[in-house]
Amino acid sequence: MSLHENELPEFGAKGPAKVVSIDACPPIKSGKGNVVTGKFIHESDGNLIDLKIEGQKKATTVTANHRYWSGQNKGVRNQK
Repeated sequence: MSLHENELPEFGAKGPAKVVSIDACPPIKSGKGNVVTGKFIHESDGNLIDLKIEGQKKATTVTANHRYWSGQNKGVRNQK
């Protein structure tokens, strides 16, 4: 485990981060879609929303400033 200083304004992430593991990548299937290369787990300020994407059966709870890629608008969008 190590600490790493972050400055990622596009994610609203700034400050120390604890790296808990770096593992081998599992096999990547070919086909449509994007590959997720990592994730941030953080404490929120309590400003949460339930986001439901078309075709998704169950909403995902995310921070209000969470950004998603919009295939329709061809860009990253905030969910407000």
